[in-house]
This record gives sequence, structure tokens and C-alpha cells, in this order.
Amino acid sequence: MLAEILAQLQRKQAAEGESGVAAAFKLNWESLEPEAQKLICLLSLFAQAPIPWSLIESAASASHLEFDIKAHCNILIEQYLLQEVGKDTYQIHDRIRELVHVRLEELTAADELKRGFCQTMVAAAQSILQTSTQIEIAKASQVIPHLAEAATVDRDWLSNEDLIWPFVGVGTFYKEQGAYEQALLWYEQCLSIAKERLGEEMREIKEGWTRANKRNQYSIAVSNSSNSEVASTGLSTINMILRNRYRISQVRYDYRVRYNDAAVALQALERCLGISQTQTLKQPSSPEVGQTSIFQKIWQLLRALFGGGAPENTQSVPNPGNLEQPEGQVRLKSAFYIERPPVEDDCYKEILKPGALIRIKAPRQMGKTSLLTRILDYRTQHGCQTAYLNLQSANVESLTTLDKFLQWFCGSVAQELNLQDKLTEYWQGVLGSKDKCTNYFQRYLLTAIEKPIVLGLDEVDQVFQYPQVAAEFFALLRAWHETANNREIWKKLRLVIVHSTEVYIPLNINQSPFNIGLPIELPEFNPSQVQDLVRRHDLNWSEEEIQQLMEMLGGHPYLVRKALHEIARNQIKLSQLLQIAPTKQGMYTDHLRRHLSNLREDGNLVTAMRQVIKATPPIRIEADLAFKLRSMGLVKFQGNNVIPAYELYRQYFLEHLE
Repeated sequence: MLAEILAQLQRKQAAEGESGVAAAFKLNWESLEPEAQKLICLLSLFAQAPIPWSLIESAASASHLEFDIKAHCNILIEQYLLQEVGKDTYQIHDRIRELVHVRLEELTAADELKRGFCQTMVAAAQSILQTSTQIEIAKASQVIPHLAEAATVDRDWLSNEDLIWPFVGVGTFYKEQGAYEQALLWYEQCLSIAKERLGEEMREIKEGWTRANKRNQYSIAVSNSSNSEVASTGLSTINMILRNRYRISQVRYDYRVRYNDAAVALQALERCLGISQTQTLKQPSSPEVGQTSIFQKIWQLLRALFGGGAPENTQSVPNPGNLEQPEGQVRLKSAFYIERPPVEDDCYKEILKPGALIRIKAPRQMGKTSLLTRILDYRTQHGCQTAYLNLQSANVESLTTLDKFLQWFCGSVAQELNLQDKLTEYWQGVLGSKDKCTNYFQRYLLTAIEKPIVLGLDEVDQVFQYPQVAAEFFALLRAWHETANNREIWKKLRLVIVHSTEVYIPLNINQSPFNIGLPIELPEFNPSQVQDLVRRHDLNWSEEEIQQLMEMLGGHPYLVRKALHEIARNQIKLSQLLQIAPTKQGMYTDHLRRHLSNLREDGNLVTAMRQVIKATPPIRIEADLAFKLRSMGLVKFQGNNVIPAYELYRQYFLEHLE
């Protein structure tokens, strides 16, 4: 029984002379290792209900808990803080959970644990929508209390993009059980919460549009219906629209194009459902050629509701005559920038924090600089002074010694902040270069500007080529970040650091040289995002065509955008592109030759890549080699095994690594 935990705790600590469970808990807490403390704090975020091991494992991974989770669960059980209530199922007593919640807020890792929990719940909700039978959905009953907890108690830690998923997951569960009224409550709450969250950011919306925000007439009709078949069909329509991420992304994009706010996209869905119920009830999710899709009907309704005009400073979906070159960063306000939730929201939230540090890493041409630019722009709009510094602009002479590099660094930052160069004043005396640099920031730069300063450091892998300079420079940045915990003036400095993981190869290192702050590893585009990019290039493609493109190029941002750019310009057809892409005649020659050159820097990498591209099933290779190939973006992990990242690489390297 769970109640026995409390009794055992009280008996265990009775001899200490302190009364109550709180006193007993305090003693047990203080005896725990930091890892066990983090784990019990993570578990306290779950609802007061049995927790399946699969959820614990996923949440621990999302929270970056890099220790033996099962072993530490056993430690918590031994300390009477956790009970195994079934096979691979755990639970915390409600009183202990309350006490742990207090300790959670004292942890420096609290935010990361909350984000990890919410990410796990979003994934769990999406898996419910992907199940195909009522039996499978019924098996998800253990997840529902925890989804409800994320939706109601911890929703502040859900990004704007992920906000709907716990609500939709619970609603879908109830719908499939035939509990239509409960399902409707969750769907309607989803819309209400979305409006509430970004209400303050919707002031620029025309007053007429606000007045037009009517209650969901269709939801009322369905909830009052005595015909369960009609109710079920209506709810299927709601679910079909919500579960199809592509169509949601289009509605969101339509609103972002006009108003830079995602919340009203959900309002638009509500209105569309109210107006177009007779049109959407029988519409299939995958329309045949010639049919009008659900999305197209929503788009037409949005245009009818919102009018054709758009406020200033907005984007528009381009026609082929307005295409942008796919090379280099995607400019601000570009219609071709594709968000990758929850990346942008995580960065925007983190950079608001005093003393924040964000690390963005990925192989080349994955969109790192484009994301950095948007973070800086976001903070400029929210009252910060920003400075962008590309370390590739440092000349070789500046990188030869730490002293020369830090002088260049200080002078360049001052210039970006439009401040006078005062190096001669601060670079005096016997103090070391790092002390002088710290004084320059603390006594001059951070003092001269009243606002918080966000410093974006791009291409910092340029410094990796000079190991002594790099080690001292990153140690200095680490010290500044940690000093912000105690010194108010250093809380004004927020850092965003960007580097390519491909640099690990020539430097022969097996891990990131910089491991503090919020790590952001940019993922490739998923199918919905590729589909979105196809539409933005005004290409009317079938799902089969998109699948063919992704089978060759995956979701690599540059490779996909380069292909769509050339196809939209009528320079090549998809069938021809797929045929010549891995060849010297194809458009990716420079990209592929760069990878080939990097591989040839290390004979072991060449051997490992040969093994990967020749293997039919996923293959296991030496861990260090797998890490390096993944850091180049050439392979993907499947468990502990690897496969070629894209068919493009498999075909090219089969030809050139012989």
C-alpha cells in the first residue's frame, strides 16, 4: 500500500525527535545523491497516478539525465520515496509529491526537468493520434492523467507550437471511448487556452476581427446532438484537422504571414469548423486529384473572414518570380524560413532569462545562422541591445595568441554596440588577458549600456583550430555565465554561441568542446515542414512526389530548398533531379565534395563509411567513428546502429569511396 510509505518514513525517523512526515522527508532528501534528487523531482511532475516506465525513461532522456535511471528508481524505493505498484509501474504518495515539489523549485535544473516532462507528454499525445484501433487507444489510459497534468498544471512549459497536443491527446482518447461530451470539453479548452496565452500579443488585430470571434457553433450543435453518429462524425472532423500537422502548419503560417502570432490560427480553426461543417464532414483526409482539400477550404474561409489586406511588415507566399537564393542564411521576414518546433520557442524563452547562454550546433547548411539572427531580432524587439560577431572575420594574426584574440574580441563587440574603443585604457597593468577582457566587459561595456546585452557569436568553430586560444576563451565564457548567478551586472549579458559540428573531424575530438547552457541541436525538416516548404515555392505536389524527394534528400534544409528552388524556376524536373543528384552533373557537387574531402582526412572514417553504405540493415560501428560521422550529418542512429543519413550520400559514396 502507498500509505505504508508514510508510516515507514515516520518510523524510520522517529528516533530523531522530529515530528511529521516533513521532518522525515528532509532527512531522507539530504541523504540522496544529486542524481536521485533530480529523478524524484522529475517524477513529481507526473500526475498523482501510476507512472509507466516508458514515460519515466522518455522524460529522463528529454531532461538530459545521463545516469542509470532504473538503478536510481531502486534507490528511491529503498528510501521509501517511491513505490513500484506494478510491473514497470511506479507511483509517489501525494504528500511526498508535495514535499518534492518544494525541493524542485530549488534545483538549478528545474526548468530543464519541466521542459523534458512536457516534451514527453507531447510525444505521448501524438502517439495516441497515430494509433489505429480503439484497443490500442484504450491501452493509453495510463498516460491520460499525466497528459491532463501537462495540459492543466504544467502548460506554461509547453511551447506555443506544442500547446494543443496534450489537450488533443486527451480529447482523442475520450472520443474513441465514446465519451463525446468529455472530448468536446478538452477540444474547447484547447482553443480557449491558446487564445488566453497570447492574448496580450493580439492587440494589433483589427477590432472587427475580435468581434467576429464567435463561439464554436458546431461544437455546441455536436454536444447537444442526441445522434451519437453525428457527434462522432463531427469530432472526427475536428480531430482530423487537428491531427494533420501539415494543415495546421498552413493555418498557422497564414496567420504568421499576416500577424506574427500563432494563437489566432486556432481561433480560425474554430470559426472554420463553425461555418463549414457541411463541407468538412465528408471530406477525406487525402483528397483525390481535382478535389478541394480541407486545407484549401480553410484557406478560402480565412480569406473570406479576414479579407485580402495584410498589415505592414508581413510576409507573403512568393510566386516563382520572387524566389530567394537557397545559399546562406534565410533573411528576416523571408517566407522561406521554416520553424522547427520547439526550437524557436525554447530559444526565445531562454534568452529572456538573466545570464542566459544558448549553444546552437549542427552540421553546415542546417540553418544555424538563420536561427541566431531571429533570436537577436526577437530580443531587439523586447528591449535588448544586440551584437552579432562572426568569428570568421578575425584575421589569422588575431588568433595566434590569446592576448591578441581577446583584444580583437573586445574591440569588435564595442564596435557592434556603437561604443568607443577603449582598449588602451583597460589593457594596462600586470593582469592576465582574461582578467583584462573581463574588466573591459564589466567596467565598460555592461556599464555603458543600461539594457541587457545579447551577444551572438557565429562560426566559433573558427577558434577550434587554435586549441590553446579556444580552451582559454571558452573557459572565460563559462566563467561569465556562472558569475551571472551571483553578480547582477553579469546577468545583463546573454550569449548565443553557434558552431558547426563538422569541425570535430579535422580537430580529432570526440565530444563537443563546450557543454554549458541550453544546447540546441538543429534537426532536419520533418515531412510536414517539407510539405510546407513545397507550398511556399508554389509547387502543387502530391504526397508521393514529396516522399520521393525525401527518400533522396531526407529533410536536410539546404538540400531540400536547393531542389525546390531549381524546380520552381523550371530549371529541372523532379524525376531528372532524382536521377542526377548523386552524380557530378547534379546540383550538389560542392556539398558532396566537401564531405568527401572531410572523410579523407581520416582513413578510419573512410573505412567506417564504406561499411555503412554497403550494409543493407543498420550496422554497428565503433562509437567514436559513429559520433564523428553523425556530427558531419552523414549517418543517422537507429538504436546503437547507424544508416546513411540520405540516399544521396549512399549513392555518391558508393561511387567515390572505392
